[in-house]
Amino acid sequence: MKAVREVVEGAIDAGVEVLTLFAFSDENWNRPAPEISALMELLEEYIAKEVAELRTRACRSTCSAIAVA
Repeated sequence: MKAVREVVEGAIDAGVEVLTLFAFSDENWNRPAPEISALMELLEEYIAKEVAELRTRACRSTCSAIAVA
């Protein structure tokens, strides 16, 4: 997740207004359902933590999950 943080901070510094990140590869969807759920929970925890900090920098975020079967 360090790479995500660096990209977001770089985008903020560069004045990027909209940034889209994809955090779950096609290969990950082939994992067993309980493993996917666990990974999604970890991702949600990370996003919640980061969003709280980013709001202090006047950033707004939207998180969407799109599942492709």
